[in-house]
Amino acid sequence: MVLPVTRDGSPVLSSEEQVLSSSSSPEPPLLLPQAPSGSGSGGVASGDMGEENDRLRRENGQLSLELSQMRKLCNNILHVMSNYASAQQIDAANASSAALNCSGESAEATPLPPPAVLDLMPSCPGAPAAGPRLLVLPTADATGFRPISGLGFVLLQTAVHMRAMAAIISIFILHWFIMLHRGHAYNTNSVYDVRKYGAKPSNGNNKNAFMAAWAAACGSATDKATLLIPQGTFAVGAVKFSGPCKASVVVVVDGVLRPPCAGGCGLSGVDAWILFISVSNLLVTGAGTFDAQGSYQNSAPKSFTTTLKLEGVGNSRVSGLRFINSRGFHVNVDQSNHVVAEGLHIQAPPNSPNTDGFHVGRSNHVWILDSFIGTGDDCVSLGPGSTDVVVRGVVCGPGHGISIGSLGKYQGEEDVRGLIIKNCTLSGTTNGLRIKTWPASPPSRAFNITFQDIVMANVYNPIIIDQHYCPHGQCAINKPSMVQISDVTYERIRGTSSSKMAVQLLCSEERPCSRVRLDSINLSCGQLGPCGTRFSNVQGVSPCCFPPPEQEDDVESNTKQIQTVQ
Repeated sequence: MVLPVTRDGSPVLSSEEQVLSSSSSPEPPLLLPQAPSGSGSGGVASGDMGEENDRLRRENGQLSLELSQMRKLCNNILHVMSNYASAQQIDAANASSAALNCSGESAEATPLPPPAVLDLMPSCPGAPAAGPRLLVLPTADATGFRPISGLGFVLLQTAVHMRAMAAIISIFILHWFIMLHRGHAYNTNSVYDVRKYGAKPSNGNNKNAFMAAWAAACGSATDKATLLIPQGTFAVGAVKFSGPCKASVVVVVDGVLRPPCAGGCGLSGVDAWILFISVSNLLVTGAGTFDAQGSYQNSAPKSFTTTLKLEGVGNSRVSGLRFINSRGFHVNVDQSNHVVAEGLHIQAPPNSPNTDGFHVGRSNHVWILDSFIGTGDDCVSLGPGSTDVVVRGVVCGPGHGISIGSLGKYQGEEDVRGLIIKNCTLSGTTNGLRIKTWPASPPSRAFNITFQDIVMANVYNPIIIDQHYCPHGQCAINKPSMVQISDVTYERIRGTSSSKMAVQLLCSEERPCSRVRLDSINLSCGQLGPCGTRFSNVQGVSPCCFPPPEQEDDVESNTKQIQTVQ
């Protein structure tokens, strides 16, 4: 049965509480390389960005001018050589028919000398400048047949060959021009292959070689530097790639990275396996794989270690890589700004706890785009301090869905605001779109959150706000959460639910949810019968559902039911 929802208009928000701040954008930025600010932080200086953009525009203008000049030169060469070929044919034809020299005297035809480089259209000394000379073919006879002598045939072949040669020379010059500038780009985009620093595809720890290659790339005086990890399987311990860097660094990972041993030796007690810290203008890309070799035999690894962490990073991008079997979060963006992650493949077993696919915390302007994520925990988790984050085109499953939180576990957590989750698909997950906060939490806020155009396939809790989140049963469950949730929109959510309660909004008794809007919710519960809804401590919710939601007083019983699918 379909669970319909009617629209009751958008809530009126204050100037402080818009869906996105005035400085944000739902589209990822074009991250241009720029000179590092040198401040040591991951932020991007607006003055440096402006100067770098001006420099790039000047260089592009100069290259366009040079390319235009080269094209004119090639066209002139083609035109001159074509004219010269026609002139040679006429001169040879005249010489063979009249056998006259320039003075009008009879003479034997002699081979013409090669033309001078700047004199490709020779004429008789003292003769007036000739206009365009055309190849004149013999006149047709009465039968309409235009005979061509052996010499004429040779002349025609010569014309074709000369024109072909002119075209080849033009192409060669253009190719030379392009290669010249490519060579220039290569000289300013130095490649630092880890193998040149001693790295080998083996089980030996290549940490020192990786660090040496990074130091060389980061310290390069060129505009761009590339750290290359080629094809092959490289063992490496925990590495810390620190900035700021003199150059914009591109890290290309085409190989497979693994810990030095299957047991994760060298990673015990380490927060992150591969850490980039205080770096701006960073690109991490390639066709490679980060295989942390996390082993989950009904229990988590002894140490919680994130596979790839970006800390204090600005104006950067991660794209095209594969992450499997992490010992903690697969990717974690922390205290960073203007970061784009796209085209990622993240995978871990369904029974692997705390293996969030992509986590964001204390960061702003982050885009997570067009990625496939299936883990034993949240596909995407947006933690405290996440501001102006866009999650778009993510395919999630298995896992715990796309979550905001958990929030309120620690003192001093920053607010969460300006989040957009859209055009995503969730399949076989234990939750769909979830906001979760701990009971007895310190005060904070989560507001201006939009879930839009989401498809569910056999999802247990498609839409859920859980402000009594207590995954291990060791919480002060009788004390309310002090996280204020407001201005949340669910729009065009459709698909199937594997639980009868398709929509559950279980909010704080002390800080009820406010201004929640559900619009065009189309969820079917299949053989379970009509879908149900359950609301608790919700104020200002738009009329949404049929049958009407059950207002629950017994929060503890609801929480126990939710805990079974954490």
